[in-house]
Amino acid sequence: MLKKVLIQMCSILITDPNSPVPLFDFPVVHVPELVQWRPRLSGQNARQVLIVFQHAGEAVALTTFLEKVLAAAKLDIQKDTFILTVRPEETPSFIQLKQQIDFQCFITFGIEPLRMGLAVAAPLYRPFVLDNVQLLFADDLQKIQAEREQGGKQMSGELWRALKTLFL
Repeated sequence: MLKKVLIQMCSILITDPNSPVPLFDFPVVHVPELVQWRPRLSGQNARQVLIVFQHAGEAVALTTFLEKVLAAAKLDIQKDTFILTVRPEETPSFIQLKQQIDFQCFITFGIEPLRMGLAVAAPLYRPFVLDNVQLLFADDLQKIQAEREQGGKQMSGELWRALKTLFL
């Protein structure tokens, strides 16, 4: 009986964000079931750069926009990178990606670290190193593209500065 009560109490502490007594002093992240990401990659990855972005519909326009952005940083989207597009409801795990794919630089658009199983504070457009990989988190690629089409340059300017830091 005591064992059941303890299990229930621990379950409440772990799963209830309003619990008055947190069990951990860090966020607990959900690790999704194993997904084989490698078959969904495009590109040759010559420079070991993995780029992940989400899209709700057709990804061709976003890929074309991304190709232009990367070209300015001297990256060929087909030769130098692996591109992985995910749907908004998918949760790509950084650990799973690292286990399945060789990369030294990881750039993601519109996907928060916690959604990828990373309990790190990662400001947008500020590259950092984790597990010998350079990581860069940026705004959603669709938002950056929409801003550029309207003549804005705030997000694209920050992205450009980050890409210069990483590749130029």
